[in-house]
Amino acid sequence: VTSTGDVALEKSLRYLKPRAAVTWAPDASNQFRMRVEREVGQLNFDDFVASPNVASTGTVVAGNPDLTPQQAWVYEAAYERRFWNTAALVMTVRHAEIDDVVDRIPITSPSGVVLADAPGNIGAGTKDEVQAGLTLPLDRFGVRAAQFRAQYTWRNTKVDDPLLGGTREISALHPADWEAHFTQDLPAWRSTWGVDVLGGYRERFFRLTEIETRKFSPFVTVYGEYKPRPDWIIRLEAIGVSNRNARRIREAYAGPRNVARLDYTDVRSLEWGGSLYLRVRKTFGG
Repeated sequence: VTSTGDVALEKSLRYLKPRAAVTWAPDASNQFRMRVEREVGQLNFDDFVASPNVASTGTVVAGNPDLTPQQAWVYEAAYERRFWNTAALVMTVRHAEIDDVVDRIPITSPSGVVLADAPGNIGAGTKDEVQAGLTLPLDRFGVRAAQFRAQYTWRNTKVDDPLLGGTREISALHPADWEAHFTQDLPAWRSTWGVDVLGGYRERFFRLTEIETRKFSPFVTVYGEYKPRPDWIIRLEAIGVSNRNARRIREAYAGPRNVARLDYTDVRSLEWGGSLYLRVRKTFGG
C-alpha cells in the first residue's frame, strides 16, 4: 500500500488466514456446521484521504494513510433443518474476537493536545451475532408456485472508546438487520412477480466532537418479469413504493467528547419517494 501527498508512506501487509470447518448430517433433514476462521478485513481507500463535508455538517474528516486492516478469529455454529421437501430453517450463532478495530482515533499535537480525528485502529473488540433464515414454499397455504424467504440478524459489538475509555459499540455496525422476499411464478403468463422488503436499520458513528446516528425506515420494491420468448425479458420495478425516511441525529459537543459539554443536537429527516424502472433485455447468440 502506497500513499503520496502530504504524508508519504509505503508498507506491505501479509496475513495468514487459516480455516477449519466441520459438517455433520445425522439424516437428510438435519445438518450441523461449525467453523473457525481467521478473517482479515478489506481496507477502505476513502479512509486514506481527507474528505470535506462542508455542505451538510461543516466539517472536514481527516484521512489516515497508516491504516491496518482489522483481523478477527471467528467462531461459528449453525443448525439447518429441512422440511416439506424444499423448506429450510437455518439458525447461526457467531462470535468474533477482533484485533485492530477500524474506527475513529484522535489526532494529537506533539504537546498532547487533541486536534482532530481520523480513521484508525483503536484496539481489540468483539462482535456477537445471532442469525435466523427461513425459506418457505407457499403451496401448502394455497399460493401456488410461490416462495417466501426471510432473514434476521441481531448483532452486539464492543470496543473501548479511545476518548472516554469506556466500552461502546463499533461505529457503523448495525444492531439489527432484516429482510423479506416473496416471489411467485406464473407459468401460464410466462411471468414472475415478487415483493422485496429491506428492513429499517440504525447505524452510529463516534467522532472526536460528535456522535452521529442514522436511522433508515424499511424499503419496499415490487417487481414483475415477463418473458415473451426465451431470449427476451421485460422487467418492471416499482422501487421504494413505501417511501423511505432517513433520519440523521448529530449530537455535537463544544470540543472533544471527553472534556467538553454537549453543545447542541441537530436532527434532520429526509424522505425518498418511489421510482419506476422498465428494463428490456435481449440475449443474442447461443
